[in-house]
Amino acid sequence: MSYLPIGGEVVLRNVQAGRSAWAGWEGAHGARTAEGRDAYAARASAIRACREAGLLDDEGLLTAVGVATLRALEAVHG
Repeated sequence: MSYLPIGGEVVLRNVQAGRSAWAGWEGAHGARTAEGRDAYAARASAIRACREAGLLDDEGLLTAVGVATLRALEAVHG
């Protein structure tokens, strides 16, 4: 299994489900609030870290390592 950054599981599960890696980034906060900006920055950081860890490719799709990581998580957490 690869390194999974904080927030990375949400990103990978969104992509696995056919949604954008950005789905739900706002965390129920308006985009123009401090909380919304923090949520956006956290999601951007998680997406970047997933790419750097080899979990997502440059198009934002799961790599073989990303798929294997999700399978490993499912095996552990059922």
